[in-house]
Amino acid sequence: MPKTDGALSVIKAFGTGLTARQLWILQTMRDEEGEIMQCNLSAYVGEHPLSARSVLALLRAAAISVDQFSDKACKRYTINATGLNLLEKEGK
Repeated sequence: MPKTDGALSVIKAFGTGLTARQLWILQTMRDEEGEIMQCNLSAYVGEHPLSARSVLALLRAAAISVDQFSDKACKRYTINATGLNLLEKEGK
């Protein structure tokens, strides 16, 4: 069995597994220094509405992290190093 270096080696072997829309969300977050705001089932990056499913997929891919200033009513998510690496792998 080959030695792995965590999530990045899996990404190298199998690709990102993210949809074009999810990659667009990450790209928008990076380029506009934006964040995802999610209150209940409503989520936005900037002025663009997002589905809760897209937010969950990015969380599962470990591409975004919960911001320290989130509260119980609304969660804030920021792009993290894994999300930036996913964009780099896709050439975005």
